[in-house]
Amino acid sequence: MKFVYREDDVRETIITQIFPEVPEKLKRFSLQQIAIAKIIKVNGEKMLSSCVLEADNRGVLVVHMHHFKVDKAIGYDYFAFSDLQGIRIKEGMLFYKMTFQFKDGRNYVIHMQKRNMKHLPNQRKNAEYIVTTLHEQHLHDMENLTFKKMKRQNRMMDFTYTSTLILTVVMTLFIGITYMPSKVLFFFMIFGAAILHFIIFSMVTTFFSNRKNRPFLEEYSRIMEQYQQTEDAEQLLNALQTMQHEPKSEHTENMFKLSLSTALYKTKQVNEALEVLDTIETTNPQIAKVVAEHRFIFEAHEPDDEEF
Repeated sequence: MKFVYREDDVRETIITQIFPEVPEKLKRFSLQQIAIAKIIKVNGEKMLSSCVLEADNRGVLVVHMHHFKVDKAIGYDYFAFSDLQGIRIKEGMLFYKMTFQFKDGRNYVIHMQKRNMKHLPNQRKNAEYIVTTLHEQHLHDMENLTFKKMKRQNRMMDFTYTSTLILTVVMTLFIGITYMPSKVLFFFMIFGAAILHFIIFSMVTTFFSNRKNRPFLEEYSRIMEQYQQTEDAEQLLNALQTMQHEPKSEHTENMFKLSLSTALYKTKQVNEALEVLDTIETTNPQIAKVVAEHRFIFEAHEPDDEEF
């Protein structure tokens, strides 16, 4: 089944499903020069996700579309030019290949279609406008040590998974050839060994990931338990700002930043709280929604302990 995107429908979807949750500064996008694209890689890892782009002189709005429904958006990202250190654009016959390198190490590769289609009569013109806007930023530095380290870690993980899988299959083949007379049982034995390897590998990597974050999580849990007892925002802020252990994953880092922004807000440091929220970058629609809700409260209300 081939999905058909219609420009007016996409625009309406963004207005009704995404704009109610975005910060006010993102509602400046007119959505009159949107282009259909696909996210090909995130941080060096392959993925395939449909999206809609629009650019202005301050950044790029990336709206993630549902995998199976053309009239449903599932989240958004904002690529502020001030957060980017490099943009590389390669023009192919059918699409533009755009690589966005962030200062903090994040890296996105996006393919944007060049040609017009029946229901997207402005695709070529809008794509050219986006490319021109990106070129005007003169961002050319693509070297990033954090991204390189991330790629090395991903490659090491892929190599470890592949090599252990091969070893498991080879051992299963040896055992099967030696002791398994039935071809059907032999097949199921190999298939089962592959599944078992996946389960064990996932459990081991999860264990080591949790172990890496354990010092931070233990300290963070003590701080939050103490706050639940005292409800002292000043004490919470001081404890978060003087933590001895740092978060070691995107999830724990976002959790820490949300708590820190809340503590700043409750101590009437609204601008500082908003600045912390602005540093949270995620493709997770649930996290993006929570950030949007916090930002709405911070911008519209006076601090109130009952709000969180």
